[in-house]
Amino acid sequence: MQPGKLNRKITLQKPEKDVAASGEAIVTFVSVGEVWADVKPLSGKELYSSSQRLAQATDEFTIRFRKDLTPEFRIQYQGQDFNILTVIEIGMRDGLKIVAESRAEYRDVN
Repeated sequence: MQPGKLNRKITLQKPEKDVAASGEAIVTFVSVGEVWADVKPLSGKELYSSSQRLAQATDEFTIRFRKDLTPEFRIQYQGQDFNILTVIEIGMRDGLKIVAESRAEYRDVN
């Protein structure tokens, strides 16, 4: 891992589960810290249905090693939330490679 390539700041968030007064399960995300990352776009696509457009992007984030990160976490980067698909250890605790996906829904005005 080349530390000079970790030039993008991302926020790691973990889920906290609670129960509302109505008995409904509520999941909120709490920031656990900002870290430097190397970000590489892997793929992107747009899907259309009726009057809606869905944009989907898959990115690869490389960060320094953390032992607490799991796929339950999510990443915030450039105003978007990325759901973590997989976390892969690089070397012997040299770093982590994270593949994550974001989705944004847009309503087209007709």
